[in-house]
Formats: sequence, C-alpha cells, structure tokens
Amino acid sequence: MNSGQLFESLIRKMLQNAGFSSVATDNLHVFNSAPGQMIQGLGQAHNADVLMTPPVQTPFYYPSRILFECKSYKHTLQLNVIRSALGLREDINAFEVVDKKVLMSRRNYRRKTSIYNYQRYYYQVGVASLHGFSLPAQEFARAHRIPLIYFDKLPFWNKMTPYLEGIDEMRHRINKEFIDEFDRVSDCIAKKFAVAMLEDGQMLFLYSMTEDEVDFPSDYYSLNWTDEKDFWKLCCGDRCYAFQLPEKIREGWLKNSIDEISKRKSAINCKEEFMSHMVVYFSKYGSAKIKMLTIDREQLKNAYEDLIKNNHDETDI
Repeated sequence: MNSGQLFESLIRKMLQNAGFSSVATDNLHVFNSAPGQMIQGLGQAHNADVLMTPPVQTPFYYPSRILFECKSYKHTLQLNVIRSALGLREDINAFEVVDKKVLMSRRNYRRKTSIYNYQRYYYQVGVASLHGFSLPAQEFARAHRIPLIYFDKLPFWNKMTPYLEGIDEMRHRINKEFIDEFDRVSDCIAKKFAVAMLEDGQMLFLYSMTEDEVDFPSDYYSLNWTDEKDFWKLCCGDRCYAFQLPEKIREGWLKNSIDEISKRKSAINCKEEFMSHMVVYFSKYGSAKIKMLTIDREQLKNAYEDLIKNNHDETDI
C-alpha cells in the first residue's frame, strides 16, 4: 500500500458517490493483472488507475467511460505527464478487437451473420494530482480537453494530507488500524461530493460545505469567491459547494483584470460565458441522480448593478 493507491481510492469513492460505477473486467478489453486493472490499447495494454462509467450516457454516440490517472508525486506535475495522458486516450480509443478470422470473414459480402460483436466505448482521460500542475501542463490539458483535478485549497484537504503524505514515510509500519482510519475519513469526505460537467468539457468536483446530504434543490445556482486564488463557491437553494479551478483556466476566465473592479467584472463575465449551464451528477438516498442547472440571471444582474454602484462611489471619493 502506498500514497498512490490511497489517492486512487479517494478519487474512486468521490466518483462513486456522484453516481459513477466501476468498470468490471471482461477478461478481454479490461482485465486484471499484477499492477491492477488493465485496459487494452492499440499499441499496448495500460494500467487503469480509476476506470468508471458515468450514470447517464449521451444518445447517438458510443457509451463513454472515464479513466483517471492519479499521480501522488511530491512535486507539481509537468507537461510530460499530460502528454502521456493524451497518448493514453488516443491509444485506448483506437483499440479494436480484430483478428485473422474477422478479416477473412469480411471477404464474404454475402455473409448473413457477423462474428464481430465488440462493444466500442469512448474513453476520456483525466489526471488527478496531489500537488497541482505546471502552467504548460495546464495549457496543454486545456487545449486537448483533459480534466485536471487537485484539491489543495478545498476545506477537507488538511484531513487527507496526513494519510496521503504520511504513508510513504511509514513504509513497512503500515497496519490495519491506519488503513481502517483512512477508509473512515475518506468515506466521510467522499459522501460530500458531486461532479459537475461544464459545456466546454471541464469537470468540477463539488464539495458540500454543510453536513446535509448532497442535493441541488433549485434549478438555478449562483457563484461567488472571496479571493480568486482560493476555492470558489457554488450555491443552489440552501446548499453550498466549494470547488477548485486549475490556475490557467482561472486566469483565462479572469483575463485582462488589472484591478479589483475589472477583476470582478471579469468574474461576472466568466460566469456568463463559461458557466451559464452545467450538468451535475450526485447520489441521493443511495440512487444516482443527474440534473441540469442554470446560472441565476438575477444574481448576475444584481452583481453588475453592485459593481457599477461601487465603481461610481469610489469615483466620487
């Protein structure tokens, strides 16, 4: 047992609580081996850290799955890791089960049965990191729509770091009590998560800031932040959730901000441009749920009016 395995367990539990389900092995395309679960690619089989199926599929397309590479490195992830993730995505999506028997059968255009009965999937690949990503890595991931996940600014993170960073130092002194305690803490944290998908493919892990069961009681949500470098807050009805944006995406959303006023104006604009709608996956009473949420236009209107008023007040002073 090491920090990477604990990190994988945490990500898997978060996704399961959001209604995702683990992909079962079929002993052909997905199989178990010494490194763990493996998935076939066009060029080679790959270790699948966390391989999940979303609770709802998109019609008129291949069924989708998501594979998260979980990196517990003690430093910021660099561009090479994200390039590898892109290569992994290309390789597993290019895979086909085609052998000599299938190829020979294609010569017979009058055949009445098919011996090729392989279900194709579309795989998205994301990367989760303990210590964030370099700016080049973030730029590359954004260009290729690779979800990046890290949690170092979220309220629960200080509860996890003693386990994720301490296990490698303990080495051979890991005992059942340590693992049981990690499972207890990670279960409590994972139960407070939902997953949101934005229109541009960005994936947000939403952490409930209350002890209430995860729920989205309204069709509308509002967004707030105190410090743009800290976590952002999404509120829906009486429930509020913290989430973290990759630095480069946050900078892109708040571009051309030279002072506090322009920064807040950019924040309002980014809510309208990038986050006007989202699909949220979560579990309620043990059942997977999915809901479309829309930005609260009234809240945006009030934010604009407050911004203009505050700007005028400062000018008068």
